[in-house]
Amino acid sequence: MTDSAPDPRVGRPHVAALDGLRGIAAVAVAIRHSLNAIPMAPALRRSLFESPLAPLLTSQGAVQLFFVLSGFVLAASLARGAQARAGWLPFWARRVFRIHPPYVFAVLVAWIALGATPPVADGAGVTPWVVRFANADPARDDVLASLALPGIAANLLPVGWTLTVEMIYSFAMPIVWIAAGFGRGLPLLLSATLLLLSPWRIGWYGVDFALGAVAWVERAAIARAIARLAPFARALVPVAGVLLLVTPLVFFPKSERLGVLVDANDAREVALMGIGAVLLVVSASTLPRFARTVGARPFAFLGRISFSVYLLHHTLLSCAAPLVLRGAAPLREGLALVALVVGGSIALAVPAHRFVEVPAMAIGQRVARRLALRREVAT
Repeated sequence: MTDSAPDPRVGRPHVAALDGLRGIAAVAVAIRHSLNAIPMAPALRRSLFESPLAPLLTSQGAVQLFFVLSGFVLAASLARGAQARAGWLPFWARRVFRIHPPYVFAVLVAWIALGATPPVADGAGVTPWVVRFANADPARDDVLASLALPGIAANLLPVGWTLTVEMIYSFAMPIVWIAAGFGRGLPLLLSATLLLLSPWRIGWYGVDFALGAVAWVERAAIARAIARLAPFARALVPVAGVLLLVTPLVFFPKSERLGVLVDANDAREVALMGIGAVLLVVSASTLPRFARTVGARPFAFLGRISFSVYLLHHTLLSCAAPLVLRGAAPLREGLALVALVVGGSIALAVPAHRFVEVPAMAIGQRVARRLALRREVAT
């Protein structure tokens, strides 16, 4: 989702392996959502998700990987700010400009695209899940109001709920980062675990940000611990991460809603996927072979544009699915839809990243520098 390591043109360098994880996760979300649009028998859908393709189909796991990555890189960003005595306001300014302008752009794209396409009737060759979002009403008054704070924007941007989570924990992140420095982060992780008992679903994802922050603060100790493992055991760390990430999808009972399977029915599943995600982040930052693999140029490229891929793919899917899925050749049409959504989202994301994300990040950096300068003058 949000590429928390900004573009080199606006300040700090990318970490290729973390970018690669982010890019893979964004493509996984696009693939899973494309499959959600294809009507199929529940048993067939379940069999597909229990297959070796599961790592590319766990959209919930991919989202939690985004959250853990955010916790990791935002802790690093706060540490750099603390060393420069910049304070928290510059950090918050960068986060707002990182998240909000691309969100507004994505909502406007969805508003225009869905407003220009005809309504989709039930039984039109797509799942009710697609019908719900393809028929979102762009004329609703609350669309304009939704631009004030990231969210689903009257169903125009279903993935926007994750931006609500990102924004909430971005403002809480300074406290999370400070807490991660005490007691090896165990008090923070215990507190975050208690949030899993809350009925407030957004609270569950505090575990992901806490895991990411602790992984960064304790990165040296974690690296030493992994280095002491036998080579075979070290190689199993990312494998264990992938297995935990897909365990709820593959092994746990799933409910069905609007013709698709629902991930993460409870906090236990969220916790398992969070642990899997942090193992992948730790692997990318400490295991050279794994880092080279996920940091390869194609994956790193996807990571740099991943936020726009994530924000734009659902609008493309809602517009394209009723046109592609006609029922004449289900397998061929389904594969065509997946290829169209993934490839089209990447093509759209390149200019969106260049002309929306990068300028927004540059403005955020300028605002942050001014705030930091004011703080220096005041002190």
